[in-house]
Amino acid sequence: MTSKMSMPWLSIAESANKSIQTLNNYALTEAIKAFSSLADLYRIPGYLDSSGLLRLDFEDGPVSEDISPASATTHEEAEPVVSYNTSAEDVNKANQEYLDYLRTRTDEVASSILHTDFEDGMDNDVTLLVKSFARKNKSATYNWLDELYSKNLNNSIVVEGILRTLAMITEKGDENILLPIVVAGLRSEVSVEQEAALMVIEEWRTKECLEAIRSVHRYASDMIEDYAMMVLGELEEELA
Repeated sequence: MTSKMSMPWLSIAESANKSIQTLNNYALTEAIKAFSSLADLYRIPGYLDSSGLLRLDFEDGPVSEDISPASATTHEEAEPVVSYNTSAEDVNKANQEYLDYLRTRTDEVASSILHTDFEDGMDNDVTLLVKSFARKNKSATYNWLDELYSKNLNNSIVVEGILRTLAMITEKGDENILLPIVVAGLRSEVSVEQEAALMVIEEWRTKECLEAIRSVHRYASDMIEDYAMMVLGELEEELA
Protein backbone atom coordinates (compact mmCIF):
# COMPACT_ATOMS: atom_id res chain seq x y z
CA MET A 1 0.00 0.00 0.00
CA THR A 2 2.97 2.28 0.29
CA SER A 3 4.22 2.01 -3.30
CA LYS A 4 4.54 5.29 -5.15
CA MET A 5 1.54 6.23 -7.26
CA SER A 6 2.04 6.94 -10.93
CA MET A 7 1.32 10.29 -12.52
CA PRO A 8 -1.00 11.86 -13.35
CA TRP A 9 -2.54 11.96 -9.89
CA LEU A 10 -5.14 9.26 -9.32
CA SER A 11 -8.59 10.30 -8.19
CA ILE A 12 -9.83 9.19 -4.79
CA ALA A 13 -12.12 6.65 -6.45
CA GLU A 14 -9.28 5.13 -8.48
CA SER A 15 -7.06 5.02 -5.41
CA ALA A 16 -9.72 3.27 -3.37
CA ASN A 17 -10.28 0.75 -6.18
CA LYS A 18 -6.57 -0.07 -6.37
CA SER A 19 -6.30 -0.37 -2.59
CA ILE A 20 -9.29 -2.66 -2.36
CA GLN A 21 -8.15 -4.89 -5.23
CA THR A 22 -4.91 -5.67 -3.43
CA LEU A 23 -6.56 -6.57 -0.11
CA ASN A 24 -7.49 -10.09 0.82
CA ASN A 25 -9.94 -8.83 3.39
CA TYR A 26 -13.54 -9.98 3.65
CA ALA A 27 -14.82 -6.95 5.53
CA LEU A 28 -13.52 -4.36 3.09
CA THR A 29 -14.70 -6.36 0.06
CA GLU A 30 -18.16 -6.75 1.50
CA ALA A 31 -18.23 -3.05 2.35
CA ILE A 32 -17.94 -2.10 -1.30
CA LYS A 33 -20.59 -4.65 -2.29
CA ALA A 34 -23.06 -2.73 -0.16
CA PHE A 35 -23.20 -0.06 -2.86
CA SER A 36 -23.98 -0.16 -6.56
CA SER A 37 -20.46 0.82 -7.60
CA LEU A 38 -17.52 2.87 -6.45
CA ALA A 39 -18.07 5.17 -9.41
CA ASP A 40 -21.50 6.08 -8.09
CA LEU A 41 -20.21 6.37 -4.55
CA TYR A 42 -17.61 8.94 -5.52
CA ARG A 43 -19.65 10.97 -7.98
CA ILE A 44 -20.06 14.02 -5.73
CA PRO A 45 -21.47 17.16 -7.41
CA GLY A 46 -18.93 19.95 -7.61
CA TYR A 47 -16.12 17.92 -6.07
CA LEU A 48 -14.32 17.09 -9.31
CA ASP A 49 -13.04 19.74 -11.70
CA SER A 50 -13.61 19.79 -15.47
CA SER A 51 -10.66 17.46 -16.01
CA GLY A 52 -12.05 14.86 -13.64
CA LEU A 53 -9.47 15.67 -10.99
CA LEU A 54 -10.23 16.22 -7.35
CA ARG A 55 -10.57 19.95 -6.75
CA LEU A 56 -8.48 21.37 -3.93
CA ASP A 57 -9.61 24.35 -1.86
CA PHE A 58 -6.50 25.67 -0.19
CA GLU A 59 -6.68 28.09 2.69
CA ASP A 60 -4.92 31.44 2.36
CA GLY A 61 -1.90 31.91 4.54
CA PRO A 62 -0.11 29.56 6.89
CA VAL A 63 -1.71 27.51 9.63
CA SER A 64 -1.47 29.69 12.72
CA GLU A 65 -1.94 27.16 15.48
CA ASP A 66 0.67 24.67 16.67
CA ILE A 67 -1.31 21.47 16.70
CA SER A 68 1.24 18.73 16.13
CA PRO A 69 1.72 16.37 19.09
CA ALA A 70 5.21 15.90 20.46
CA SER A 71 5.18 12.28 19.35
CA ALA A 72 4.37 13.27 15.77
CA THR A 73 6.72 16.22 15.22
CA THR A 74 10.09 14.56 15.53
CA HIS A 75 10.47 13.64 11.86
CA GLU A 76 13.47 15.43 10.40
CA GLU A 77 12.05 15.85 6.90
CA ALA A 78 10.46 19.26 6.39
CA GLU A 79 6.82 19.33 5.33
CA PRO A 80 6.53 20.28 1.65
CA VAL A 81 5.26 23.71 0.72
CA VAL A 82 1.76 23.57 -0.75
CA SER A 83 1.51 25.00 -4.25
CA TYR A 84 -1.29 27.47 -4.99
CA ASN A 85 -1.15 26.99 -8.77
CA THR A 86 -4.34 25.61 -10.25
CA SER A 87 -3.24 23.94 -13.51
CA ALA A 88 -3.85 20.18 -13.68
CA GLU A 89 -0.12 19.48 -13.84
CA ASP A 90 0.62 21.62 -10.79
CA VAL A 91 -2.27 20.12 -8.83
CA ASN A 92 -1.10 16.60 -9.66
CA LYS A 93 2.43 17.43 -8.58
CA ALA A 94 1.30 19.06 -5.33
CA ASN A 95 -0.94 16.10 -4.51
CA GLN A 96 1.80 13.56 -5.18
CA GLU A 97 4.42 15.46 -3.23
CA TYR A 98 2.16 15.83 -0.21
CA LEU A 99 1.08 12.19 -0.33
CA ASP A 100 4.74 11.17 -0.43
CA TYR A 101 5.34 13.35 2.63
CA LEU A 102 2.37 11.88 4.51
CA ARG A 103 3.66 8.38 3.80
CA THR A 104 6.79 9.26 5.75
CA ARG A 105 4.51 9.97 8.73
CA THR A 106 2.45 6.75 8.51
CA ASP A 107 4.22 4.65 11.14
CA GLU A 108 4.63 7.67 13.38
CA VAL A 109 0.92 8.54 13.31
CA ALA A 110 -0.10 4.90 13.80
CA SER A 111 2.10 4.80 16.89
CA SER A 112 0.54 8.05 18.12
CA ILE A 113 -2.94 6.54 17.73
CA LEU A 114 -1.88 3.59 19.88
CA HIS A 115 -0.88 5.96 22.68
CA THR A 116 -3.79 8.42 22.44
CA ASP A 117 -7.05 8.34 24.38
CA PHE A 118 -10.05 9.11 22.14
CA GLU A 119 -13.07 10.72 23.80
CA ASP A 120 -16.39 11.15 22.05
CA GLY A 121 -16.59 14.47 20.23
CA MET A 122 -13.29 15.72 21.63
CA ASP A 123 -10.19 16.65 19.65
CA ASN A 124 -6.83 15.23 20.64
CA ASP A 125 -3.28 15.42 19.31
CA VAL A 126 -3.99 12.93 16.52
CA THR A 127 -7.21 14.54 15.24
CA LEU A 128 -5.66 18.00 15.36
CA LEU A 129 -2.62 16.80 13.46
CA VAL A 130 -4.72 15.15 10.73
CA LYS A 131 -6.85 18.29 10.50
CA SER A 132 -3.69 20.27 9.82
CA PHE A 133 -2.76 17.81 7.05
CA ALA A 134 -6.23 18.15 5.47
CA ARG A 135 -6.09 21.95 5.57
CA LYS A 136 -2.87 21.87 3.57
CA ASN A 137 -3.98 19.23 1.06
CA LYS A 138 -7.33 17.54 1.53
CA SER A 139 -7.09 15.26 -1.48
CA ALA A 140 -3.73 13.78 -0.47
CA THR A 141 -4.82 13.46 3.16
CA TYR A 142 -7.94 11.48 2.28
CA ASN A 143 -5.90 9.14 0.06
CA TRP A 144 -3.35 8.73 2.84
CA LEU A 145 -6.06 7.89 5.41
CA ASP A 146 -7.30 5.15 3.07
CA GLU A 147 -3.75 3.78 2.91
CA LEU A 148 -3.28 4.12 6.68
CA TYR A 149 -6.45 2.13 7.28
CA SER A 150 -5.52 -0.57 4.78
CA LYS A 151 -2.05 -0.95 6.26
CA ASN A 152 -3.47 -1.49 9.77
CA LEU A 153 -6.42 -3.78 9.08
CA ASN A 154 -5.16 -6.29 11.64
CA ASN A 155 -4.68 -3.72 14.41
CA SER A 156 -8.06 -2.99 15.96
CA ILE A 157 -6.75 -0.18 18.15
CA VAL A 158 -5.38 1.72 15.16
CA VAL A 159 -8.51 1.02 13.09
CA GLU A 160 -10.69 2.32 15.91
CA GLY A 161 -8.53 5.44 16.18
CA ILE A 162 -8.68 6.09 12.44
CA LEU A 163 -12.47 5.79 12.48
CA ARG A 164 -12.78 8.14 15.45
CA THR A 165 -10.49 10.56 13.63
CA LEU A 166 -12.74 10.49 10.56
CA ALA A 167 -15.65 11.60 12.70
CA MET A 168 -13.68 14.69 13.72
CA ILE A 169 -11.89 15.76 10.53
CA THR A 170 -14.17 15.04 7.54
CA GLU A 171 -15.60 18.17 5.95
CA LYS A 172 -19.30 18.40 5.17
CA GLY A 173 -19.92 16.99 1.69
CA ASP A 174 -16.83 14.77 1.74
CA GLU A 175 -18.34 11.90 3.73
CA ASN A 176 -18.78 9.52 0.78
CA ILE A 177 -15.09 9.68 -0.10
CA LEU A 178 -14.12 7.77 3.05
CA LEU A 179 -17.39 5.88 3.52
CA PRO A 180 -15.93 2.49 2.40
CA ILE A 181 -13.64 2.57 5.45
CA VAL A 182 -16.63 3.16 7.71
CA VAL A 183 -18.67 0.38 6.07
CA ALA A 184 -15.73 -1.98 6.53
CA GLY A 185 -15.70 -1.05 10.21
CA LEU A 186 -19.43 -1.76 10.43
CA ARG A 187 -18.87 -5.22 8.96
CA SER A 188 -15.99 -6.03 11.27
CA GLU A 189 -16.43 -8.72 13.90
CA VAL A 190 -14.55 -6.59 16.44
CA SER A 191 -16.87 -4.64 18.72
CA VAL A 192 -14.64 -1.55 19.12
CA GLU A 193 -14.40 -1.20 15.34
CA GLN A 194 -18.16 -1.51 14.89
CA GLU A 195 -18.78 0.97 17.68
CA ALA A 196 -16.33 3.49 16.20
CA ALA A 197 -17.91 3.12 12.75
CA LEU A 198 -21.34 3.78 14.27
CA MET A 199 -19.94 6.89 15.94
CA VAL A 200 -18.82 8.17 12.53
CA ILE A 201 -22.25 7.48 11.05
CA GLU A 202 -23.90 9.23 13.98
CA GLU A 203 -21.74 12.28 13.22
CA TRP A 204 -22.08 12.29 9.42
CA ARG A 205 -25.83 11.50 9.26
CA THR A 206 -26.12 11.14 5.46
CA LYS A 207 -28.43 9.01 3.33
CA GLU A 208 -25.43 6.89 2.35
CA CYS A 209 -24.77 6.28 6.04
CA LEU A 210 -28.35 5.14 6.45
CA GLU A 211 -27.94 2.75 3.52
CA ALA A 212 -24.71 1.45 5.04
CA ILE A 213 -26.19 0.70 8.45
CA ARG A 214 -29.20 -1.00 6.87
CA SER A 215 -26.83 -3.37 5.04
CA VAL A 216 -25.38 -4.78 8.27
CA HIS A 217 -27.15 -7.80 9.76
CA ARG A 218 -24.68 -8.98 12.38
CA TYR A 219 -23.17 -7.20 15.34
CA ALA A 220 -20.40 -8.21 17.70
CA SER A 221 -22.53 -7.83 20.83
CA ASP A 222 -26.06 -7.02 21.98
CA MET A 223 -24.84 -3.64 23.21
CA ILE A 224 -23.46 -2.71 19.77
CA GLU A 225 -26.65 -3.92 18.11
CA ASP A 226 -28.74 -1.76 20.46
CA TYR A 227 -26.55 1.22 19.60
CA ALA A 228 -26.91 0.50 15.89
CA MET A 229 -30.69 0.27 16.12
CA MET A 230 -30.81 3.58 17.98
CA VAL A 231 -28.74 5.33 15.30
CA LEU A 232 -30.76 3.63 12.55
CA GLY A 233 -34.02 4.84 14.04
CA GLU A 234 -32.73 8.40 14.35
CA LEU A 235 -31.53 8.50 10.73
CA GLU A 236 -34.72 6.96 9.35
CA GLU A 237 -36.78 9.61 11.12
CA GLU A 238 -34.42 12.42 10.19
CA LEU A 239 -33.90 11.49 6.53
CA ALA A 240 -37.40 10.18 5.70
